[in-house]
Amino acid sequence: MESAHPSSVCRLELEDPFFKNAFEKTKAYLKKLEVDRLVAGFRRTAGITTAAKTYGGWETSLIAGHTLGHYLKALAQAYHCSGDVELLDLSNATIAALSESQLDDGFLFATTGAFQGQLQFDNVEAGRTDIHTQAWVPWYTMHKILAGLVSTYQLCGLDSALACASRLGDWVYGRTSRWSKTTRDCVLQTEYGGMNDCLYELYRYTRKREHALAAHAFDEIPLFEAIHEGIDLLDGRHANTTIPKFLGALHRYSVWRDIGGDVFDAAPNEKGVSFYLESAERFWSMVVSSHTYITGGNSEDEHFGPPRVLDSRRSNVNCETCNTHNMLKLSKELHRLTGEKKYIDFYENGFINTILSSQNPETGMTMYFHPMATGYFKVFGSEFDHFWCCTGTGMENFTKLSDGLYSFAGDTLCANLYVSSTLDWPEKGVTLRQKSEIPDGEKVTFAVGGNAKFILRLRVPDWTSGLVELKLNQTKMTAAIVAGYVIVDRSWCNGDELEARFPMRIVATCLPDNPDVYAFTYGPVVLSAALGNAGMTTTTHGVNVLKPERVGVADECISIDATYGSKEDWMAHLDENFERHDGRLEFSIKNTARTLVFSPHYRQYLQRYGIYWKILDPRGL
Repeated sequence: MESAHPSSVCRLELEDPFFKNAFEKTKAYLKKLEVDRLVAGFRRTAGITTAAKTYGGWETSLIAGHTLGHYLKALAQAYHCSGDVELLDLSNATIAALSESQLDDGFLFATTGAFQGQLQFDNVEAGRTDIHTQAWVPWYTMHKILAGLVSTYQLCGLDSALACASRLGDWVYGRTSRWSKTTRDCVLQTEYGGMNDCLYELYRYTRKREHALAAHAFDEIPLFEAIHEGIDLLDGRHANTTIPKFLGALHRYSVWRDIGGDVFDAAPNEKGVSFYLESAERFWSMVVSSHTYITGGNSEDEHFGPPRVLDSRRSNVNCETCNTHNMLKLSKELHRLTGEKKYIDFYENGFINTILSSQNPETGMTMYFHPMATGYFKVFGSEFDHFWCCTGTGMENFTKLSDGLYSFAGDTLCANLYVSSTLDWPEKGVTLRQKSEIPDGEKVTFAVGGNAKFILRLRVPDWTSGLVELKLNQTKMTAAIVAGYVIVDRSWCNGDELEARFPMRIVATCLPDNPDVYAFTYGPVVLSAALGNAGMTTTTHGVNVLKPERVGVADECISIDATYGSKEDWMAHLDENFERHDGRLEFSIKNTARTLVFSPHYRQYLQRYGIYWKILDPRGL
């Protein structure tokens, strides 16, 4: 059995109770899952006898095996964050089972029965894609398997994982190298996850020309060109099919930037280097500006709609969690490559209000859809009976909660997100302990352990409602703000303490297609109003996905008290019309015809809720 150590030179330990609970719940869930059951399909495909029973839900369908890929990545991330050797043992056991199940040509897959082997891939190439009888996105499943293997090598250092991934990459190349243009165009019409994304990452480590060529076979150049030209053709497109395509485009660029021009030599194309970065940037802007709800989520019934048409598409099947998962990956990488603060502003919003919001803190289970229509509620999956795509990304989301908190560039340390935590920076011989009151309070404190000279950059969030106040060792100070970051450049001494205060207030944001419908935020958190828990029943949607039902028609109107004044008057004085409860981050609305209590939406999971509200003027205007 291989041993390993987390690859990062820095260690970051989360201390926020909400985050710690979320991580521990997910880690416990990973340990509950049985490796033998997760790999049973892979073994049977390889002709290996096993008595283990395959898990239920989606794992008994034509998408069998996708969970195993997510599981591998989640194990690697959880081990990387915690150093828990039991997780490493599970990674070793899983990789050993997969290596044993890998066929001579490198093929590795879990679908059994009538679809055992490569039949689904044959069907996709022939345009036969009925998800029950022919093929259910086999390349999507392959992406999850390959990405999990590569992450296990990256974060756990297991050479066996890279060897398995490399052989699987060879099989992919063997398949894609035989495609005609007609076949390739046919394949790319079916969801293929981030095959270009994971293959470019594999190439980063193997430097095998075949892996770069296989990645490039999944680059959908006509789509990239249209977005690059500013054409919004997203209406009707499956969101979680589309977002990973641009992750792959960005990865082609980032691999070139990180390791040199080899990738463009190995898999040449007439498009220049910048084309791939610019396409990803423009896609990101298009989605965020024209297709995104206040929580950072997007889509209705998994599909994008017309640009800036959001109110009429609010329902009980909005905002598939996987979409935000992938948008955050795109945002984080764009920030790494460009340094632009807007990407972290969006990351923070989606991370808190969609990702943190997607877990039941009691059970650790996660959501598929995130309804934007008022009166619905959060629906969570089960441990062993669903295995939705969002179950897998949920495993990943809650094993990388420290992702993006800090970034480094030489002697510069950027604090991007404000979460109580301790950073060990051995290269500088210092620790940095962050104590954050956000969102319950406005203060963040950084305590330095050790002596070193470095630049500390503090992001000024886009929700900051006034001037940032700074104190160094209890003495007020000023500092330059450059590109949205406070710059503190000094020789730090053991015991130094830097305090930053980011003022917050209630903000109302309307939807682009209905100026009367608003959501409310306080600092970084979206607020929702609790609407009780009567009749919280679910029904199935799609393939064994659960969605909430609504009792009757929820009243999403808030009428301004006629004795108070106009709607404009009420909106202009939100700080007085949202009365905060003592000692809690809860607000009662005032001067309205109904009483509602708003609180951070990510902490709301037991009741029906309302995020969006139609504000009515007493004058009938």
